[in-house]
Amino acid sequence: MRTLVCTFAVCTVCQFYGQELPNDEKMKELQARMDWFAGNLGFDEDESTANSILDFAKRNGIPQDTVISITRKWTEEVAEEFERGLPEERESYRAKRYAQLTSIMVVAQDSTQLPFLEKMSRTSSNREVRNISAGSYIWIAGTNALPFIRKTIENNKVDRSRIFREFVQKLGSSPAVDDENLAFLCEAVEKESDAYTARLIDEGLCKILQGYSDSAQRLAVAERLVRQNEPDKSKVESRMTRDERLAEIAKGNARTYWKPIKENVEKIPADKRTDLGKWFKFTEPKTE
Repeated sequence: MRTLVCTFAVCTVCQFYGQELPNDEKMKELQARMDWFAGNLGFDEDESTANSILDFAKRNGIPQDTVISITRKWTEEVAEEFERGLPEERESYRAKRYAQLTSIMVVAQDSTQLPFLEKMSRTSSNREVRNISAGSYIWIAGTNALPFIRKTIENNKVDRSRIFREFVQKLGSSPAVDDENLAFLCEAVEKESDAYTARLIDEGLCKILQGYSDSAQRLAVAERLVRQNEPDKSKVESRMTRDERLAEIAKGNARTYWKPIKENVEKIPADKRTDLGKWFKFTEPKTE
């Protein structure tokens, strides 16, 4: 069946290449392109973006709302598959389809889909679907996503690191970041105990908060995370469990990132370090 559908789609493209397609053929080709993009069919790689799908619809007079309507219907179908139960070997494939479809919503910046994405980030039985839904919500809502983020990171339904990664990337691409979002990130990096999540926030703040890179507060954060991730000298590697080894590897990765930051900011005289006390509530500037 897959081969027949693919052959039909290719024949349709060849038959009407270079001339105006009838409306019904336009819709068939749009859906064929969307189906390929979501992971089922095989068109040329040049057509493999959400932008190209929306551009095709626009060129052929198909309203964007129609594209989103199809996208939403197919997205809900994938979500329902997860609720009915999927074999483990099929889960990653269907999650990819879900991600591809929601990316069309993101590129379209369709805010009408935010309630649906918020619901899926809370209620889907599949954690990857919840993560994808939350990330898509953030990329659509942008600087207005903060209330959603505060609520989402509290319920442990999604991965905190992915939430912060998506948020700082979105803020980094925004023309301006308001005080509320900056204050939230500063408080988050001060409190974050997971060194990798703190790293994601740190990288974002370096881009969007002037003076942060050489600040006394960044030094304090780095010192804390280096201290928290010192190797456990009481443990012998040959006797460690698998989880203990992984924990020590994570600590090593944390030191690799945070220790050079600590050393570099320490080289700056204390009175020359930026003081960002306006943004940081809990970290006092270190003086010498």
